[in-house]
Amino acid sequence: MEAISKAYGKFSKLINEIVRILCIIFFVIMVIDVLMSVVMRYILVKPMVWGEQLAIYCMIWVGFLASSIAFRKGAHMGLDIVVKAVPRKVQIAIQVFAHVLIITFLAVLTVWGFIHSYAVRLQISPVVFDLSMSWFYLALPVGGICMLVQEVEVIINGAEEDV
Repeated sequence: MEAISKAYGKFSKLINEIVRILCIIFFVIMVIDVLMSVVMRYILVKPMVWGEQLAIYCMIWVGFLASSIAFRKGAHMGLDIVVKAVPRKVQIAIQVFAHVLIITFLAVLTVWGFIHSYAVRLQISPVVFDLSMSWFYLALPVGGICMLVQEVEVIINGAEEDV
């Protein structure tokens, strides 16, 4: 069992590193896009039509991907005061119930995200480089899968310490 736990921990860490790199890439694209939009609009007086939409889509991707990093660190908001106020057996029951709810929600988010992303595959973004809207909606299931991976890691090995 310990070997499986270690192997899953390595897999989870790899996913976390990939997510960090993707978050950095999307964030850099978003910052450059916003700066270019400001320069184009107010200095060159030739606004970019697609600037705002690209920034919004990058922000959505960063939000969903970065949520998995927060799962790994145990950084999502919780009501610790309620859990700490009850006996230990009740605390364990509350934590198990919370993990079941989280996994259920993330599974529904992932499945629904794939269904929705597939449903909009023929819609083309009129402003952002004529890309299929499916690419933007994929943030839901990809983020859901990444969060599921990290949630299972938290269940198996506990949350990562904040450094």
